[in-house]
Amino acid sequence: MLPTKDKGYRLIFRLLSFILPLCFYIFTLAPTISYTDSGELALACIKLAIAHPTGYPLFTILGKVFYLFHFGEEAYILNLMCAIFSAFATVFFFNIIILLLNNIKSKAQGKNIHKYFNDLTFNIIGLFSSFVLAFSRTFWDSANSIEVWSLHNLFIALLLYILIKAVTQSSEKYYLLFAYILGLSFTNHLSTIFALTGFIYLYFAYEGIGKISLRRLFLLLIPFIAGLSVYIYLIIRANNNIISWIYPLDFYNLYYHITGKHFSGLMFKSFKSSIGMLTNFLEFFPKEYFYVPLLISIIGIFYLGKLSKRYLLFTVLLFVFNVILAINYEILDFENYYYLTPFCVAIWFAFGILYLMIKFNLRTFIVTVISIIILLFPVTQNYSKVDESNNYVIRDYYMNFVSYVPENSVVVTEGMDVAMLASFYYQIIKGIRPDVVIFNDNLVATSPWYIKFIELHYKNFYEKSKNEFELYLKNILDYHYSNKKNFDNRNLISSYASLYKSILEKNDVYFTQEFTRKYLTNSVLTPVVKDYNLVPYGLFFKATRDSNFIDDGNPEFNYQIKEKPIEKLIKEDPFYTIIIYAYYNSYLSRANYLIQNQKYEQAEQLIKKADKLIPEEYKAKQMLNNLNQLKNRNK
Repeated sequence: MLPTKDKGYRLIFRLLSFILPLCFYIFTLAPTISYTDSGELALACIKLAIAHPTGYPLFTILGKVFYLFHFGEEAYILNLMCAIFSAFATVFFFNIIILLLNNIKSKAQGKNIHKYFNDLTFNIIGLFSSFVLAFSRTFWDSANSIEVWSLHNLFIALLLYILIKAVTQSSEKYYLLFAYILGLSFTNHLSTIFALTGFIYLYFAYEGIGKISLRRLFLLLIPFIAGLSVYIYLIIRANNNIISWIYPLDFYNLYYHITGKHFSGLMFKSFKSSIGMLTNFLEFFPKEYFYVPLLISIIGIFYLGKLSKRYLLFTVLLFVFNVILAINYEILDFENYYYLTPFCVAIWFAFGILYLMIKFNLRTFIVTVISIIILLFPVTQNYSKVDESNNYVIRDYYMNFVSYVPENSVVVTEGMDVAMLASFYYQIIKGIRPDVVIFNDNLVATSPWYIKFIELHYKNFYEKSKNEFELYLKNILDYHYSNKKNFDNRNLISSYASLYKSILEKNDVYFTQEFTRKYLTNSVLTPVVKDYNLVPYGLFFKATRDSNFIDDGNPEFNYQIKEKPIEKLIKEDPFYTIIIYAYYNSYLSRANYLIQNQKYEQAEQLIKKADKLIPEEYKAKQMLNNLNQLKNRNK
């Protein structure tokens, strides 16, 4: 037991490990929804709906609880929730370091070495190690906006702490708690599986392989399944009238949803893909900490191995298997999938600092100063990269997306489009331009549940082509429940084309630049649009049979420009880059149309806007040069 005075010190350090990161997270917190899934997750939390696989039921329920206390912008309280989750993760990580240091105290050898193994030293090392974790770039970034990774990091910190407690004390209550929280963690994100190799190793390293240890594992399935029972939420809310991905009412759909089969095509694609992902990891990994803390962590790896080979192998297994599995999942926001690596780096950092303290006979004050200096590197370098306090990029893009199209227009998008995900929040929660139909082709082509979503939220649009929607839905359901290898897809393709034909005939339709480039030039839809002119119009191509000049009202887009080279932005902020290129290509497409209609002055203005937006790109400069030559010839 710690003396009362020492307990008071420990509490102060715990508070510091929570409050200081939380303050930074609040300073850099996004004011509204941000990139990727945040709009959809915000909708799921606020309306108790069902998000994309694997559904994230626990995150959704917790988000609803936090939302009950919201003020102002609805998404802000959910962003704050993620900051709080991340700050609590750093507190538990502080406890992990204290626990590890106390566990290996008896194994340290050397002259006067035990004078360094005291509570003040441990508290200082634990505090600064928790800061290494807290201010690593991806961990910090996940604290800034609504995403499931903040809760996932909290679960990992809890699981590490409870497992170490369980194995060192051979405590049944901690084993039961570990199994239950492990089940809860799986309901938040399936990538919990990345940690299982390390968890299993540490369990058998302490308990051995025998009847007792194996019987305990079997019994631990009970609390584990109890944790998984949160998935019942998906069944209870499957019929909600907001959004229900896959409608997990029957066993097939529930299994499909929970296991994330929708994304299985992104796993283990090819050896070349894995090498590419590994290259990306090796490039961004040192920048997570801005190099300097990593040097201390390398020292810590060797010192931890000297003190405890079991803990060394445990952390190495966590790190290595995380990397091996994550590089085989090809996804744009890949950094979060290496979530175990900052935990390992921060543990190794703790033992690196301890080694330096002993080796050079450093006082705690000197260690504190050195640690502060070391941490200044990642804090100062990462702050500007993760700062979302003025991030209105998604809001601005959505407003630019819907503000310049007529009432009841249909906008056809592809993939997991940024505007489509944002529309879940801005149309349903904020009520901004709900008349504009955001029609996502990828979901139409692959997800029968999305037809129901269209019917619920765009009733008038659905009714216009009801017969075509119903026929297409029948065919796509036949496909989903069939033996796909032997399925005759002619009826499916025919009904898909008929649906688009009906939509084009009965609505004012706009295609995004990306969709136009990918699907309208060489696909099933090419014959459907052959009688239409595709005219650049704002961020889109307007489908029209009118051969006269189409005025788009010369829209003034509102957007934020980041003063960085585009090569850097592509690596550091890929989602922002996608949006900026959407503006860039829209300007040039419209300029080209204006040139064809001899409206040279307007074209020149748009080309200059594009060139200012991405000055490194050559297309705008080349177009401007060609335009000037054309104008000179026509003088």
